[in-house]
Amino acid sequence: MLRKTPQLEKKTSRKTESTSFSASQEKDPDLSELMESQTLLLTLLTVKMENSLAAFEEKAERNLVTMCQEKQQLLKQAHELKRELLLRQKKRELVDVLNPQIEMLSPYEAVCESFKEQYKTFATALDTTRHELPVRSVHLDGGAHKFLDDLQRELTTTHHLLGELGVCSSEENGKVLDLLGELKEMTQKKDLELRRSFAHVQELSAGVSKEAALINQEVWEEARGPVPLRQWYFNEEDTRGDTRGEASSPLLSGADKPCAL
Repeated sequence: MLRKTPQLEKKTSRKTESTSFSASQEKDPDLSELMESQTLLLTLLTVKMENSLAAFEEKAERNLVTMCQEKQQLLKQAHELKRELLLRQKKRELVDVLNPQIEMLSPYEAVCESFKEQYKTFATALDTTRHELPVRSVHLDGGAHKFLDDLQRELTTTHHLLGELGVCSSEENGKVLDLLGELKEMTQKKDLELRRSFAHVQELSAGVSKEAALINQEVWEEARGPVPLRQWYFNEEDTRGDTRGEASSPLLSGADKPCAL
């Protein structure tokens, strides 16, 4: 006896079902209309579900954005509250530190008040007497205050007159200062040139004096001859008196004295 496989059994069952379904459709037309109407209803339900799902997703997105904004606000509030808490803790710590100091310094409050009063009195006295001049053995009509008032009035008048004359104008003062600076530079340059010229003249004068002395010496040596020269320069012991006389004669005699150039 032959045994059928499961695949063959399924194929045969499907064939039988299709044949039975087609046969039933051919036999009952109302059943096909019912199936079509159910298919249409299922399609409509699917479209409606998709539309409602899109609306639900949009609403969910809006709710998510709102929740994110609320989260940011809550985080900001949390940071502010945390900062306020830290500030209060610091203030509490400062109060804990300052309270002992206040208790320790409270006895000195009265001393501080008395010092303030004394300092105010001293400042008033100093302000009253700061314009007093240390004048000794000098007579001032009306006292020092009247003298200062008169001096202030005279100084004001002098300043006004100088302003009218243009002496106090800043522009003219600037021009005068520039001119003085230029004059100073020119004076320094001329002074330097004069110093150089004077040094050059001194050098020339020394050279001329040297040349004149050499010329005079040469003329005198030629006029006196070799013997007086030996006596003049070497001053021999055997003729000491004659030598001295001869030595003094050229300086004292006007005839033998050479002329200066």
